Amino acid sequence: MTLTAYHGTTEDFEQFELGRTGQGAGQGHVAGRIGIFLSACPKVATTFTLESHVWEQACEEGRSGMDRLLRDPYRYDEEPWLEGAHVVTCEVDVAKPMVVPVQDWVDLVDRVNGGEFDGEPCPFRGLREAALRRGCDHILIPAAGEGELSKSGDEFVVEYSADVIVVLDPAKVRIVGRSPSAEVVPSQEQPLSLGTR
Repeated sequence: MTLTAYHGTTEDFEQFELGRTGQGAGQGHVAGRIGIFLSACPKVATTFTLESHVWEQACEEGRSGMDRLLRDPYRYDEEPWLEGAHVVTCEVDVAKPMVVPVQDWVDLVDRVNGGEFDGEPCPFRGLREAALRRGCDHILIPAAGEGELSKSGDEFVVEYSADVIVVLDPAKVRIVGRSPSAEVVPSQEQPLSLGTR
């Protein structure tokens, strides 16, 4: 199945490389090295390239701050994105997902960020290995429904307001376009689901 998905970055490149993933992310995603992170929504993809203080300010305002962030990032700063931020449009050839419920994913991110696994192997690598053992070519984190992120803070609402996939093999992701900046993103006409369930 071929899908269209979006990747926010500050880097210029012609193809994805697993060892370089996560390097252009403004938030320094802790799971960046397990695969290529893509969103069903280009606006959501831009949130990975925001200046840290913009992200933190919106998080402090909870769900309403996250909603405002997608609609008007300039509310928080005259230049809300990292230098060189843009969105890459990709075609993705995937067949079999390993579905990780959004709450489970967020809980794992919280535990890693909280230092629970310091000095131990990164649990995200274990997740990648489990997906590969099952014959899966990507991890699907389905969009969060209303009230679904009850155990965690509202700061995850924006990231998970659309399906997110982590493609395990960079060769399955082709770049087919790029926006000139994070301000100008592809129009969103399709649903916020990648339809890979």
